[in-house]
Amino acid sequence: YPLCALAVSDERPVSTQSTWGQRLYCVSEGDEVVMIGDGQMSIGTVVAKSTTNKVRYLAKDNVICGFAGAAADGLTLMDLIDKQLKEYLGQLMRACVETTKLWRTERMLRNLDALIIICDSDLTLELSGSGEVFESHGDIMAVGSGGNTLA
Repeated sequence: YPLCALAVSDERPVSTQSTWGQRLYCVSEGDEVVMIGDGQMSIGTVVAKSTTNKVRYLAKDNVICGFAGAAADGLTLMDLIDKQLKEYLGQLMRACVETTKLWRTERMLRNLDALIIICDSDLTLELSGSGEVFESHGDIMAVGSGGNTLA
C-alpha cells in the first residue's frame, strides 16, 4: 500500500518518559506516505500509557490521520474529519477546511486540544483549533515537541 501508518513507543521506563512530549511525524516521497506517532498518552506530566495508537486510516484506507494532544479530543476530531471526508469524497482539502471551520465555530468543539496531521498520496495537511490548515511545503511534516526542528 502506498500509505503506511506506524505506531512506535520508547522503551524507557515510565518514570523517565514524563519529560518527553508527544510527537507525530509524516514523511512522503512520491505517492508513498508514512506517518509515525510516538504512542504516548499522558495525564498532566505523567505518562499513563506509551503504546497508544494515535494514527488511523480514514476514508476507506485512502487517508491517514494522526494527532498530538489530548486523546479524547484527537479521536473526536478524527471522527469529525471522517464524516467530512464522506461528505466531500476525494476532496481532502475541502474536508479539512470544513472540519476546521466547525472546530473553531461550534461551541462544543471549540476547546478541543489537539493538532492533526492528515494526508493522502497527494496532499499533506496540518490542522489546528485556531483555524489554520497548513499544507506541507516539503516531504516532512511534524507536530508535537521537536516537530518544528524535524520539519
